[in-house]
Amino acid sequence: RAKRMRENIERTRLQNKVKVTVADAKTFQPSLPPLGFLLDAPCTATGTGRKNVDVMRRSEAEGKKMEEELVNTTVGIWENAKHWGSKVCVFSVCSLSVREGESQVDTFLRMGGVEIDRIMPEEVPGFEGSIDAQG
Repeated sequence: RAKRMRENIERTRLQNKVKVTVADAKTFQPSLPPLGFLLDAPCTATGTGRKNVDVMRRSEAEGKKMEEELVNTTVGIWENAKHWGSKVCVFSVCSLSVREGESQVDTFLRMGGVEIDRIMPEEVPGFEGSIDAQG
């Protein structure tokens, strides 16, 4: 994924503005506080079922166990990242599970050091119907 991200950054001519770092986010310490970062959280990838049908073949028990481990990992990542001094964190998952998405964000809010900057429908022309009351 990092390779593709770097290619996209070059294609959009943002290489002087964006730095891609691959590291263990539970222990990573940046030399300078990043203005922002992407937390592409580990997840069960249920949102990729159309192109990755094996994801949908997991048993319910297997999926729940995996989800529990991933949620705990993401909380560990946030515990570290919230001290970096960044102003923006973009949280991303490819899971359809509320527990891995919206509930994770609720957990981060309770842990402190973060607030939501809601996306307004007028900010995403053509996708206005995709934005709910939570942004």
